[in-house]
Amino acid sequence: GQSDRPRIAVATASLRVDPRLRLFTDSPTDARPVILTVDDADPDRRRHLEVVAEVHDTGHARVDWPPALALLRRRYDAEVVLCEGGPHTIAQLVAAALLDELCLTIAPTLVAGDGPRIAVGATPDTARPLELGRVVVADGDLLLRYVRAHAA
Repeated sequence: GQSDRPRIAVATASLRVDPRLRLFTDSPTDARPVILTVDDADPDRRRHLEVVAEVHDTGHARVDWPPALALLRRRYDAEVVLCEGGPHTIAQLVAAALLDELCLTIAPTLVAGDGPRIAVGATPDTARPLELGRVVVADGDLLLRYVRAHAA
């Protein structure tokens, strides 16, 4: 019962997204991409994106995930949301207790530096335990899927 092409939503406070990207030009007219942004986003950028996407305010200075996900559920019947993001996005989802699964890829490449943790930002009140759901090895990469742990 799902669409062949899932609807894509992009979260961006800055609206620095090129409306000429294939994401917008190749989308069917009945399933245009969704932009989750903030109410004080640049009005000129907003106008350019409104031509190719459905733009929604879901926060003030940054995208606020509880209302953003509620909007996706209510308006687009999104029962499952796959969220790809960096350490700050992951931290926001963890702090709001919205992360049900974590897919993590470990690649066999050694690097050094002062890189951040997988989640950088607000610390939740309590640790959010996960359980290992699946392990896959593909082309030397280790693909791990963790799911929210159930209380004992």
